[in-house]
Amino acid sequence: MKKVLTALCLGFLCLGSTLSADDRERAIQFEKLPKAAIAFVEQHFSKDQVLFATEETEFLGKEYNVMLENNISLQFDKEGKWTKVECRMNPIPQDLIPNEIQTFIEQKFPQMSVREIQRDKRGWEVELMNGIGLEFD
Repeated sequence: MKKVLTALCLGFLCLGSTLSADDRERAIQFEKLPKAAIAFVEQHFSKDQVLFATEETEFLGKEYNVMLENNISLQFDKEGKWTKVECRMNPIPQDLIPNEIQTFIEQKFPQMSVREIQRDKRGWEVELMNGIGLEFD
């Protein structure tokens, strides 16, 4: 019984080290991003200079990060669809915010703009300029 438990523990340890070793991030040229990501940046942030781009290889796929001037950070999934937009100094472009969320913010938080928006399969997360976080499904 002790040998079985020891073997299981060693197996989990090896599996854990293999999974964590697979996570790596490397710098890439902007042109190496998926086409959808490039089009998104050119459409919504054409005035902002790209500082750097990275590709992060994870166990289940890839993720791309782009840093623009003015502290603008973008994240994309493996297909190049945006998953997170963070503008630390200025509001994010309004056309990235779904109408229902924009209407809610205008009603409940007048005169307040959005500095971060994130989307995934479960819904949307928004952070306002005053630091208030909102979740939508």
